[in-house]
Amino acid sequence: GTADDGGGGAAPAGAPGAGGATSSGSGGYSAAPQDRVISGGSALAGRSVTGVRVTLNYDAYGIPDEFQIVYGGGSLANSGNTSGSGTLTGTGRGNDPNVTIRVITRNQSTAWEWDCRVEYFVQ
Repeated sequence: GTADDGGGGAAPAGAPGAGGATSSGSGGYSAAPQDRVISGGSALAGRSVTGVRVTLNYDAYGIPDEFQIVYGGGSLANSGNTSGSGTLTGTGRGNDPNVTIRVITRNQSTAWEWDCRVEYFVQ
């Protein structure tokens, strides 16, 4: 499927490539949103984060689910309620080393999986 890129605008200040963080998840139905926090604190070696670039590959299989990249209290990208596989990307400014991947399910028979890479901009 296609997804919007919620990270318009210029890249954060600083240089990318302070290492990064990867994570993956899989699951099924939950009445509440399912959040996984990805933290890159150990990769930063004391440097200050100025922003993130996030790539999320997801597969909702045949029953639609919604995937979101959340950073600094806002959504960087959102798949909408979709079935099948796709990729979301988002870039955000901020000093938080934590990115949240949120899955919202609406059907009790659903199954899904995702994998994610977070790249940090640092100063």
